[in-house]
Amino acid sequence: MPAAPAKAKPTTAGITRQQILTRAYQWYEKDVQYSQRKYTTDADGDMYRRDCSGFVSMALNLDPSAKYWTGDIDEVLEPIAWDDLRPGDVVGDIARPDGKSGHIVIFEKWANEKRTKFVALDLRDPKTDMGHSTWSVKTTHKKRPYKPYRYPNILTSAEEAARSGA
Repeated sequence: MPAAPAKAKPTTAGITRQQILTRAYQWYEKDVQYSQRKYTTDADGDMYRRDCSGFVSMALNLDPSAKYWTGDIDEVLEPIAWDDLRPGDVVGDIARPDGKSGHIVIFEKWANEKRTKFVALDLRDPKTDMGHSTWSVKTTHKKRPYKPYRYPNILTSAEEAARSGA
């Protein structure tokens, strides 16, 4: 049998944390309704699936043809420590060893000084749809803990300044 084609690589040469949050808020403000079958456009007209991984893919400006889901979106993310979380990073129960779907959200900010709670942007099931809510670092999904991740193409402050000509 021929090998399965490789997933498309991310198209973003670099994206800022503010761009990630701006893209996420575009769907939040449109109150995009959850669906694993329907698609919605981003500001550039690219189509992304209306579920949690489609939402995160859109916010990170990943190649829409890759159609990442919670079982393989880890291919373009790197695990990080909870204390390293910054706006635009993601938190999720992804790449489950049992092959079942997980869940993933966009980290917006810490909700308390102890860094035990955070505010996330989230596209959930059809009952709750788009959310902006506070989560605990001890949150679990189907008894699996959520973990923090970073998209490696996020520009550092120095790269962002150079890009803007500052």
